Amino acid sequence: MKPGVPEIKSDDLSKDENTAATSGDESFATGGVVESVSLMKGRRQLTIVHGNERYQLRVTTNDKLILTK
Repeated sequence: MKPGVPEIKSDDLSKDENTAATSGDESFATGGVVESVSLMKGRRQLTIVHGNERYQLRVTTNDKLILTK
């Protein structure tokens, strides 16, 4: 864990986020589903830390998601 970056544990997620997909949803079997509104929480941009790298996820003016390194 990096200093200043909070660690997210599965019990930090709401029940809705943990059960966002149904068993009939193909993506559920491959890793689950997270709604973008749950992830962004009203923000237009957020930073995702993956390993030693930081990525920027942002919502465009056309309501599309862009992930950049």
